Amino acid sequence: MRAVSNAIRRVSKSWDAWLPVVLLAASLATNVYLVWVLRRGHGPRHLPSAVLKVGQRLPVLSVQDLGGRTVTIDWAADKRPALVYIFRESCSWCARNVANIRALSEAPNLEYRVIGLSLSDEGLGAYVRTNGFSFPVYKNVRLGDGGSFNADGTPETLVISPGGTITQRWLGAYAGSLKRDTERTIGVKLPGLLNDPATRTPAT
Repeated sequence: MRAVSNAIRRVSKSWDAWLPVVLLAASLATNVYLVWVLRRGHGPRHLPSAVLKVGQRLPVLSVQDLGGRTVTIDWAADKRPALVYIFRESCSWCARNVANIRALSEAPNLEYRVIGLSLSDEGLGAYVRTNGFSFPVYKNVRLGDGGSFNADGTPETLVISPGGTITQRWLGAYAGSLKRDTERTIGVKLPGLLNDPATRTPAT
């Protein structure tokens, strides 16, 4: 019985010594496999947030309109640069930014085509109607080659040239220096954020 107990202890000590080696080998094998999968293009393709920056090219997008019809957004289809507004219906900062994006999209002689991209679908039609968006809004955004589309957060605004190059990128609602930068770039005076004390009109 003692011999069996000693043997078990020796095996246990040996396993304790080899366990880290086995786990490390399994981890390395998993990483090598994942790299192989991604290089062969079998894994999900994402537009990393690092790509959403000034100077990078955004490929053609495949989206759905509010009626569920598939639409292709080709930046070269219009000679004007595109102003792409990315939002979610549940985003509180998007709600506070509604007056700004509406004023921007309705500005006379606007030299941009405004496109809304929603990262969620629940109640989108009602959201667009309630907020009076006059610009086209799309959902289920994907890259034209089938990869998925990501953004750093909402609201996020991109200005994209007809060649597909991101020339401006604003992350957040239009307040403070971001509001001033947007006004200078687009040439539109914005009303400011909803429920922002700094932008309220004094009572008369």
